[in-house]
Amino acid sequence: MNLIVGNTSQLFPYFKEYDPNIIGVSSRDFNVESLGGQTFERAFIAFAEQRTFLNEKLSFFTDINVDYTLNVIIKLSPYVKTFIVYSTSELWNGYEGGINLHTPYNYNDSPYIKSKEIMEYRVNLLRNFGVDIKIIYPFNFNSPYRKPGFLFSKFMDVILHNKKITVGDLNFCRDITHPKLIVDASLNTQSDMIVGSGNLINIRQFYIDLLLNFGINYEEYVTEDSNMFLNTREPYYLDMDHKYNNLLNDTIDDITKFKNIIS
Repeated sequence: MNLIVGNTSQLFPYFKEYDPNIIGVSSRDFNVESLGGQTFERAFIAFAEQRTFLNEKLSFFTDINVDYTLNVIIKLSPYVKTFIVYSTSELWNGYEGGINLHTPYNYNDSPYIKSKEIMEYRVNLLRNFGVDIKIIYPFNFNSPYRKPGFLFSKFMDVILHNKKITVGDLNFCRDITHPKLIVDASLNTQSDMIVGSGNLINIRQFYIDLLLNFGINYEEYVTEDSNMFLNTREPYYLDMDHKYNNLLNDTIDDITKFKNIIS
């Protein structure tokens, strides 16, 4: 039996597809007693504070990403064999080229990214006391379950509601992965792991292709304003290969299923 803490995470629906018997609980007011002493093979700590667009200070992110995360792990540790926690590939966003777990961190200053580095330090302290914890470092991923405020959510508004949007300059490249690859790694990994596609994908072209598959012309619905967003990441990526068309088609399938659910 597996457990996911964070049942509003965009990963949760994909976990349910892979493992229909997984137990999902809310991270809000988490209460270990509510689990009735049930033991678990794996517990996925899938909640996080990621809203970098709020421009908050470090403590805003460490409250959830460090303190609350570690508190949940400690409370659950008598009942869980292996924990999976999620860091971020953004720890390498100042590095150009292919990365792996041996590549030194190099990132542009960000309270969110710093909170993940602090979390890793604290996780390693728990590991020293015998708690089995694996860290997954996902590249950027999106789904129809992405919460409001993020770039992908804006494009969902275009697809679902024919809403015209304004975004920053999207003519840059980034490694993007799909949630199912992260879930597959979470269920099977025996060590720390970076999960990405291994491809540098032009973000503008990705959204042009995505909208086109739903019969929507990018230029008609999307305005780019270079003053809104400045990309400061280097073109870094994981040393593997998940084809662009696989990512695009998987995302199209996700949105199509989501549209059927809400219609």
